[in-house]
Amino acid sequence: MENQTRDLRALLDHFGMKRPKIVALAFGTTISANFANQNPERAESMIIGAWGELHDALSYLERWEVAGRRAAEAVDQGGKQALVELLRKEGGKSMFMVIPPEGDPLREPVIDLMASHKAEHYRNGMLEVASSVPDLVSRFEKLDIPGAGHLRRG
Repeated sequence: MENQTRDLRALLDHFGMKRPKIVALAFGTTISANFANQNPERAESMIIGAWGELHDALSYLERWEVAGRRAAEAVDQGGKQALVELLRKEGGKSMFMVIPPEGDPLREPVIDLMASHKAEHYRNGMLEVASSVPDLVSRFEKLDIPGAGHLRRG
């Protein structure tokens, strides 16, 4: 998370963005919140979507772990195409809630992206990132940035 937070800071610096409006989804929300906690003067406002820490983080990790096992089993049994079919049926409904709903033009590209890893990645790699995140919410809610102190839970 710290490396990606530094990457975000460097990207904003590269493009000369002093106080951007930040829109973040999934793990990008954690990186953005960490960035804002470290640099509150650098964000004009924030929109945070699908931030697992806002909802019971342990429950989120457990659901993600179950989804990862299901994804690994699909890859083991039928390769990428089997996982694509599983994600078409269950993605955004019962697993990997970051997948857009049916009818959304981004659904298929996101499914393809989510299905592009080896089985071992779904068993282990995805949880390494999610389980190493400290509690950022309490600090983030105290920031004087539109969107930060107005988090909706649930």
